Amino acid sequence: MNLRNVILYILVGAGVLLLARILIGIIFGIIGVAIALITLISVLFAVGVMGYGSYRLFSMLRGTSSSSATASSQSHQAPESEDSISTLKEQYARGELSEREFERRLEYELDDSSESKGRNTREVSREFE
Repeated sequence: MNLRNVILYILVGAGVLLLARILIGIIFGIIGVAIALITLISVLFAVGVMGYGSYRLFSMLRGTSSSSATASSQSHQAPESEDSISTLKEQYARGELSEREFERRLEYELDDSSESKGRNTREVSREFE
């Protein structure tokens, strides 16, 4: 074996080591970017969940709701309550109910109505006086 072959093998070995190091760097770089993206997505998800939770909490504390289902259910409950109050008034006017029974049923309906509308019972009862 001559000196020329030894130098050639050393250069080839160094080249292979350099190429291996570059490939390993690229692989770990891709893994690092993937981990960074996963972390970013996780943080954005957590911030979004906390933001939505805060929004719902403040909406609940203010007494408003962003849900259209809640609004539609409240709008469906109000006419039923008003119809039952009208029925009670008619029964009382015809003499079918005593004054005590009328007041008891009216109070029950007003309490139910005020809960569904989110209003105070006193405000509702003033409307019917």
